[in-house]
Amino acid sequence: MSAQQFRPEGRARREPVAEVPFFAPPRGEFPVDGGGFGPGPGGGFGGGFGGGLPPQGPDARFSTAPAAPGHLGYPGAAGHPDRSGWRPSAPEEPVRGLEDVAGLGRAAVALAVVATATSLVAALTGLAAGTSLVAALVTALLSLVHGAVLVANWIVVALWLRRARRNAERIDPRSPQRRAAVWAWFGWFVPVAAFFVPFQYVSDVWRASQRRAPRGTSPQLSAWWAVWLLSLGLGNVSFRLSEQGSGTAAAALAVAAALATLVALPLFRGVVRSVAVAQQP
Repeated sequence: MSAQQFRPEGRARREPVAEVPFFAPPRGEFPVDGGGFGPGPGGGFGGGFGGGLPPQGPDARFSTAPAAPGHLGYPGAAGHPDRSGWRPSAPEEPVRGLEDVAGLGRAAVALAVVATATSLVAALTGLAAGTSLVAALVTALLSLVHGAVLVANWIVVALWLRRARRNAERIDPRSPQRRAAVWAWFGWFVPVAAFFVPFQYVSDVWRASQRRAPRGTSPQLSAWWAVWLLSLGLGNVSFRLSEQGSGTAAAALAVAAALATLVALPLFRGVVRSVAVAQQP
């Protein structure tokens, strides 16, 4: 029995349907001239959909029409950014001629530790012993040692600042330096200037040394200077009270000043280290 005997009468033979991509909409449902949804070149979403789709229908796979260009660097149906104008940034060239500041920085911190220790021991000795002769002699001896260490510390810190200043000017010549170079030496003991000139000097050096840091002052630097000013103020009051004969009050304030210096010590070390790291040759 043949296959024709099972075919119902009057039913036409089916013709094969042309292949249509599964993503293509039915013919006539969407425009094929680049119109789509929303704004943008070609009417698509930013030019990506609709404007970026090729012509639809059975003959879509044989179309050679290019996809419409997209918005904001997106070429259309491909959906990838247009990187034709992108160029990698040039690597940062190392700064030539930088001097090593790490050694002087370590020496400055070490001398500051010795100066703080002698100041604290002298203040505690004077507070505990009162007006005895032995206590007075010990306090005087420690004060002499403390003064000698302070002079050595001043020299080393000034040398460190001058070298760091030269490096900072090489790293960022456009960064302003508010004070002349000589203030690295005299800014610490000139009346009135001692309260703000050293801070400005160190702050300018730190700022110029940080190649990509935001403009401003380091919080650690500000905290160090605030505690240092507190120590200076307490020390001055203690000295005036000792001249007036108020031994106990003067000794107590001397201890407070030494403790403030002790708090400022790790902050100072952090500032010195940050400058040394930023100025590595």
